[in-house]
Amino acid sequence: CFMWICADEDEIEDLASLLRSAELGFAFAQAKMAGLTQQGEERFKFAHLAAIQGERDGYFMLGWCFRDGIG
Repeated sequence: CFMWICADEDEIEDLASLLRSAELGFAFAQAKMAGLTQQGEERFKFAHLAAIQGERDGYFMLGWCFRDGIG
């Protein structure tokens, strides 16, 4: 997850390492994926998983999902 954040701009477009971190259960990566994904159900899933773990950005993205009627 942090490798993706510290990457160059060319490498940031490749979300594979961030997605892998999110799938492994890292709350910060899940919150970042919730903010970057365009698919509604996937956004809600990652936001919800991050919020359950207490990640503040996860709560923020979950609020956006509820506001927009996603999930």
